[in-house]
Amino acid sequence: MVSKKILVLEDDMPSLKLIKTILEKYGYEVIESSESLQAIQLATDLKPNLAIIDVMLPTLNGYQVCERLRKIPTLQSMPIIVLTVLNEDQHRIRAIEAGATDFLTKPFDRVELLTKIKALLSVQEERSHCEPFEHIMYCFMTALNNRNPEIRKKVLRIARLAEQIALQINLPVDDISELKNGIMLQDVGQLALARDLHPCNQKETTDDHMVLGNSMFRHFDRPVIQTIILHHHDHLMSDRYPADLSASIKPLLNIATLCNHFDLLYYSKDMPPLSDVLSLIEEETRNGCWDKNIHHAFKGFTSSPELLPQR
Repeated sequence: MVSKKILVLEDDMPSLKLIKTILEKYGYEVIESSESLQAIQLATDLKPNLAIIDVMLPTLNGYQVCERLRKIPTLQSMPIIVLTVLNEDQHRIRAIEAGATDFLTKPFDRVELLTKIKALLSVQEERSHCEPFEHIMYCFMTALNNRNPEIRKKVLRIARLAEQIALQINLPVDDISELKNGIMLQDVGQLALARDLHPCNQKETTDDHMVLGNSMFRHFDRPVIQTIILHHHDHLMSDRYPADLSASIKPLLNIATLCNHFDLLYYSKDMPPLSDVLSLIEEETRNGCWDKNIHHAFKGFTSSPELLPQR
């Protein structure tokens, strides 16, 4: 069996040596670097299966390295573990926004590190079998972005917020990945419309694009994606909300719909105060529109404007 390659970016030499020793003991091939730009070049050239990146680095910090790696097409799905001595939620959120898959707080437990690596590589291996679908998804997203770049900006915002909520309520990694795929593809039906696309910051007046998008993906066995495409503007009290959802898909749809609703309100042309938007959603939750547990997790990531993408 070919050993998995793991890039380790750490400027503290004792820590770098420790991580390398642990990984090599368990059969991993280690690509080591203590400098950010060098690490990015090594990742580009050698295409590791996973990366472990320290936050506190010279030149570029770990968040910036993550962002640059995610811009490299061949590395966009590579798992990235961020190592940090910072244990506050805002630093974890920043890591996720930068493209990190998971994070560990220093000093870390070697068993926890190895467990995370094994789990992430296992998921990556399973996802590799879906590569043809990922290619199809990439083609659709490229076409949609070329027709209206604002749609891509919108779905990226929504997908990142949805991921944070899903992590907060401890959903499985595979479910989170499919949730993000569904959100990225939720407006794909716009490609089948002859008219111009609706501006992203205005409420749509037709369900055509959702029906068309669902029909475009009905031949794939991806029920989460199909459900999100067809129902991403619905809520628990709406007539169109599906009554027969499975227990595994329901929380994913509920996260997607709440994040879509928040994005529609907060990033509208009127630019309402964040407090007004959150108060409205709080009232809607009391009235049964949104799942209370999901809303509780949602509040933790939306209460501070500085944690949200700029309007």
